[in-house]
Amino acid sequence: MSTTTCMALVATLVPAEPGREGTGGCIGFGAEVAGRFTQRLPRGGVDRGFTLSRSRFDFGMDRDGAGARLVLAGVRSGGEDSYIGVAGESIVPQIQVAEARYRATGMGLTVSAGLVDDPWVSTSNASWDLRATAPGMGESQAWLERSDLGAAAAWTSPDHWATVAGTFTAGEGPARRERNNGQDTAGLLILRPLANLGGEPGLLELHAYGREGSRGLGLTRDHRAGLRMTHRSPWVAGGAEWLRAWGVGGDARRSPRGLSGWAQVTPKATPTLAWARLDHIDEAPGTSNTRRVRTSVGVGLQLPPDGVTTPPLRLLVGWDRETRDESIASLAGAAATTRTDAIFVQLDLRARESTATSPTPQDI
Repeated sequence: MSTTTCMALVATLVPAEPGREGTGGCIGFGAEVAGRFTQRLPRGGVDRGFTLSRSRFDFGMDRDGAGARLVLAGVRSGGEDSYIGVAGESIVPQIQVAEARYRATGMGLTVSAGLVDDPWVSTSNASWDLRATAPGMGESQAWLERSDLGAAAAWTSPDHWATVAGTFTAGEGPARRERNNGQDTAGLLILRPLANLGGEPGLLELHAYGREGSRGLGLTRDHRAGLRMTHRSPWVAGGAEWLRAWGVGGDARRSPRGLSGWAQVTPKATPTLAWARLDHIDEAPGTSNTRRVRTSVGVGLQLPPDGVTTPPLRLLVGWDRETRDESIASLAGAAATTRTDAIFVQLDLRARESTATSPTPQDI
């Protein structure tokens, strides 16, 4: 059974095309693994080395719409800035998604409960195809987390021109249990204005997102708002997004905002690709010395090229630069921190497989 008919690994908030009926049972497995070597400039301290920039495994099952999905990701047990963790600083598996769900695909409706996807992060992962080089802006800046405990629902119109999705969650992310009596409510609207013109539904998408929430023991505000526009065709994809936060990490005073734009080109009949991305971050709007700009460009080779399917393996060479507000460059010793560069080589694999199944008796 192909992945086009097996819904086991499809995220709840990226619903399947309405009208598609159930096709029996299937089990799906997906893997995304990326190893990277990086040289950072200016030199100093540990300025080069190897990292595991992406490590994710998806497992799912589906039987006529009823199923479950589990996502495991490798994380540094003590965090990237600590020398204290599990068995030294081992990379350990973290459950990022664990949901039970039901897809009424004939109605375009999906509901799920458990550890569910964040609507903005989930659609960012679908829009930005090179997450192994860097997460989307909201996740990379720690303004949003991958998932949370709660429930989610998504509905797509019969002609596929609109999707409405929402979540009702604890608000503490995947690594913390509930800490207050307030829950987060988030909503996402996706419009596809070209869906009725005979083109691919994803050719042009417009996203609007909002979240009202709280965090921590003190019910600290944790609100978000975002807008995004994306384009995807067989050989070129790109997009731009704006995201604003009110309260971050339990600090109600933080209200950062950011703009991000990206483009990826995969020339037809070649195994090559190229990308460019620009993030503009303002940690405290209206305050001096709080702006940062991150630029990323690179090229890659997709392996093994067969001219028919998207190859699962990519060899990437990239360059990242982060610059800070130029007004601090005149301070003694600040020149080394106003601009940092990183050159990296990365090998990553993204693959999904599925197989048809038959029901078996349940254990009693």
